[in-house]
Amino acid sequence: MLELFAPRRVSVPDLRPVRRRTPCGSGARYSERSRRLTPEQESAIRAFGATWSLRSLAAAYGVSHETVRAVLRGR
Repeated sequence: MLELFAPRRVSVPDLRPVRRRTPCGSGARYSERSRRLTPEQESAIRAFGATWSLRSLAAAYGVSHETVRAVLRGR
């Protein structure tokens, strides 16, 4: 009688949709990050770097403040 209540394995198909993995950095989030500063813009950033803040320079040139920091450090 115990055999009637024994656990049984029932195979259930996986009905979840298949998600394809995309390579890192190919999503829409990173599509606008490829902007590069021209040498003229970098020299202007260096000229204004002593008087403007990193974030105000970044907003003026459409880049992140870390990009402005890298330009000011000479990278």
